[in-house]
Amino acid sequence: MAKWGFALTKEEVKLTVRTYVTENNIPYNFRNNIPEQILSLNEHIIFETISPSRSCPSTNTTLTPSLWIKAIDQPSVDMLLGQPQTRQRDLIGLNLVDSSFLSTPPKFQAARPTTNEATRVLTLNPMAQTNFSKIDEYGFQRSKNFNYEIYGDFMSQYYRVLAKRTKRWEELKDSEKHKKNNTLKRFVRKGIPISHRTSAWMIVSGAQLLREESMFTYNDFKQQINNQTIIDMIQIDLPRTVPDNIYFSNESLLPSQLFNILAAFAHQNNEVSYCQGLNYIAGLLLLATKDEEATFWLLKVLVEKILPQYYIKTMSGLLTDLEVLDELIKIQDPVVYKHIQDIGMPWAVTTTKWFVCIYAEVLPTETVLRIWDCLFYEGSKILFRVAITLIKLHREQILEARDLSELVVSFKMMAESPNVINCHKFITDIFKIPGSFSRKTLNKLRLKHQPQ
Repeated sequence: MAKWGFALTKEEVKLTVRTYVTENNIPYNFRNNIPEQILSLNEHIIFETISPSRSCPSTNTTLTPSLWIKAIDQPSVDMLLGQPQTRQRDLIGLNLVDSSFLSTPPKFQAARPTTNEATRVLTLNPMAQTNFSKIDEYGFQRSKNFNYEIYGDFMSQYYRVLAKRTKRWEELKDSEKHKKNNTLKRFVRKGIPISHRTSAWMIVSGAQLLREESMFTYNDFKQQINNQTIIDMIQIDLPRTVPDNIYFSNESLLPSQLFNILAAFAHQNNEVSYCQGLNYIAGLLLLATKDEEATFWLLKVLVEKILPQYYIKTMSGLLTDLEVLDELIKIQDPVVYKHIQDIGMPWAVTTTKWFVCIYAEVLPTETVLRIWDCLFYEGSKILFRVAITLIKLHREQILEARDLSELVVSFKMMAESPNVINCHKFITDIFKIPGSFSRKTLNKLRLKHQPQ
């Protein structure tokens, strides 16, 4: 359950609720009032408004306009997805009688459960509440070492950031959303709201233009799926792509959509075909966009335009960029560079997955998606900015490592760092810590390190 350690204005409440509705494709007419009923999953908190004419499900009493928060556990997700099983959940009533709610922390009042509903009702102090679900908002199992206290402190502020950014994106003119400009670049760096992310990614990455100029539709590409070797490779990888994600394990549609995306891409690109690593990227793209066709075009523009030659058989583009990273670290931090060289760790040991999976399966999901916001707009140089920032932020831990095993562990532990969990600050850091980093410089280094 998230901490509500801050006061929201009524407009912020409405805006936050509208964001949740938009993210989950729930029809609504949002003018002056919060919609009649809203169900939305974020951090496994369900927001639902209940009108004065509607009875509370736990007390059968009529309520004043209220916002009900249902904090659910992992198995309850099935219930949200329309599964028939009855699941236990918590039901907490938050009264929004009038605008006095804005200036003081909300107080929770326990409702009385009915006998025919498996409901556990709690009275909580929201200022002291720090118990988040073991599943993140995108359905991934949090690690055993996940720091819930740090995450709670961060999210108590980040919710307001999300509401503010959504409002700013709503105010952005269509002409500013549909072509690259300084305003859009600034907005992207500050984070694309989930409700705008799919359309924004399609535009700024060039995927939308790629789709419009293509002689074939996505359905055309799907009709070409017939190579049994490729089909078998993908089907073997699917169960192990995101095994800890509840949406893929509990929902039959997502695995079939992911198969379609990967198989369609593999059949239309003979040079790449299917490569391990693409499954992780496509899986997270699908979770983020909730759109099978958009995911296909975004994957296509990533592999063929933004990260060329990363996923071909020789992986020449990837190998070149690992050499470029080696030189950049040598320039940016000679002490760290020498320490890693002295221990004898090749960069490929720890950073191959960084670049191949573009930080998916490496960093926290929200941080990865914020990185992808910038990657789709500014291109592959973002991968280097992130890598340099990670190494510099964790310089002390790297230098404390005495051998290869300790050094590898120090790199793995970066994902648990407060510097990384706070995705908003981390994105600011990637544009400050590495300093000036032009595309021209990157191209020169790539030319220098290209395999002969």
